[in-house]
Formats: sequence, structure tokens, C-alpha cells
Amino acid sequence: MGLKKCCVPGCGDKKSVRRKFPIYDEEVYNIWLQRIGNMELYAMDPEKLGKKKFVCNSHFSIYCQQEGSQRLMYQSLPTINVPGFQGESNLKNSLFPYFSGKVSVSIPNKDAPCQEPQPSTSGLHEAPTLLEKVPEASALSKDHNRPSQGMTFFCEWYLMPTTQYGC
Repeated sequence: MGLKKCCVPGCGDKKSVRRKFPIYDEEVYNIWLQRIGNMELYAMDPEKLGKKKFVCNSHFSIYCQQEGSQRLMYQSLPTINVPGFQGESNLKNSLFPYFSGKVSVSIPNKDAPCQEPQPSTSGLHEAPTLLEKVPEASALSKDHNRPSQGMTFFCEWYLMPTTQYGC
């Protein structure tokens, strides 16, 4: 049995991995529908669409790929060869952020010990979150598009929900 057909109009990809629609994240789901530009999808029930329609991996930028895995990053958006999106296929357009802003950070030496987050004393009970560092292109090293160790640079931070802390 072959791969399911990609639902992006005009796509003839027959080799890349297929992605399911993010039916449990309404905002991201609606952005996918708009960018894909397939009017047939708007008429479908999201549950049915999530089981029967797929988008091939060729419509997602490298920013959407989890390192060392075939999985997409949380809240990835299609940006390549989709009729409803004409912008650049860059980091900002490839991931749907909860929060973004620019801050100056210093990357510690990779041999530095990991520090666990300290418990809050504010009395507020919030779901745990993780701030993910995403460097701008000017701060990337030549090796695997990763920031060089021990340097200070500007980056965008995305507040991502998580259920655990890790280093």
C-alpha cells in the first residue's frame, strides 16, 4: 500500500512522510487550512479530516523538524509550496508561537552543570512552561545550524507548554 495523497492542491510528492492535521489545536488547524488553500477541506468535519487527509513533509521547513527525529516541532506550520502562503519559509513563519520577543542571552559552556527551575513562591498555580531559545541566523555556527558555545547573541523566545523540565 502506498502513501496517502497529499491534500495540497497541485502537490505530486509521492515519497515524503505524511503529516496529520493538528485537529486538537484550533488556531494552528485554521492556519493549516488557510495556507493549504484546499476548499474541500473547509467543508469536512475536523475529526474526519484528521483521519483521511494528510500533508506531505515537503511543505514544512527545516525549522519544523525535531532534531534527530522525523517528527514535527509542536505547532509547526506549512510554508513551502502552499497556495495560501506567499511569505518566506523562515523560523517566524514556520512555528506558531505563544509568546515571542527579543532578549539578549549568554550560552553557557556546554560542560556547565544543569540547573533545575526553582519553585515559585508567588502562590499562583500555573501550568509548567518551557522557554525555548531560537537563535537568529547571524548567531548560528557553521556546524548543524546551532549556536556556538559560550557566545552572547540575540534570539527569539517561544513560550511552549510542557509537562516536565529537562536539560
